[in-house]
Amino acid sequence: MLFDFLVSDLGADPIVVEWNAYRYMPLSEGEGVALFAVSRRSYGEEGARNFLGGLGAVRSEAIATLATFDAPMVSIP
Repeated sequence: MLFDFLVSDLGADPIVVEWNAYRYMPLSEGEGVALFAVSRRSYGEEGARNFLGGLGAVRSEAIATLATFDAPMVSIP
């Protein structure tokens, strides 16, 4: 399962914009999940504007990499 989403805090000083992609994988015991994630963040009006303007190319590549990443099996003793 893979989610990608954008969050922001326009009331912060400076404003914050963050894009995330999360890939959840079941633990080897089947009782829980492991999270593999990519996060990118920008601060300030100009930074946020530039960040959002260039997000399309970065987003596509990161999602493709995360989706095909050969994730190791994770277990918790």
